[in-house]
Amino acid sequence: MRKRFPVLHNLGHRGKKEYIPWEVIAPHEAQAHKNHGQSLERLAARGGLSYREMYAVLRDKEFDSWNRSDFEDIFYEFAVWSGGRGGAAMEQMTIQQAITVVRDELLMHGDLYAGFRASISSTLKEIPAGMGLYDIAEKILDGMIGEETV
Repeated sequence: MRKRFPVLHNLGHRGKKEYIPWEVIAPHEAQAHKNHGQSLERLAARGGLSYREMYAVLRDKEFDSWNRSDFEDIFYEFAVWSGGRGGAAMEQMTIQQAITVVRDELLMHGDLYAGFRASISSTLKEIPAGMGLYDIAEKILDGMIGEETV
């Protein structure tokens, strides 16, 4: 079996353990050490990296626990390592799988939940008096996906 690097999930995660091929993350070890102060071997032994942490490492970017400008891309680009009969293969997540991941993360009231709450809160602070409910809903959604509305 090829060496794999684990995806770290929040406590209470009920899905199967997910991995990416070691050779995908290995070239980014310097960034992982810069972001987390540990080697890939040590990070793997401690459970791996979350989707957001791994995304930052794979993009050779500093990790910000909630970087909305990068966050939109995670579930569209992140390939999950899944083991199958007779070997393993890279699979692109479907939108339905991504929605399930987001829903499960939100239900845990962890970092993702806090990020969405902060995004909604900051958008609500910018709502002018007298704005209609439909326009408020649209402004909140646009803020969550990183679109600026006029």
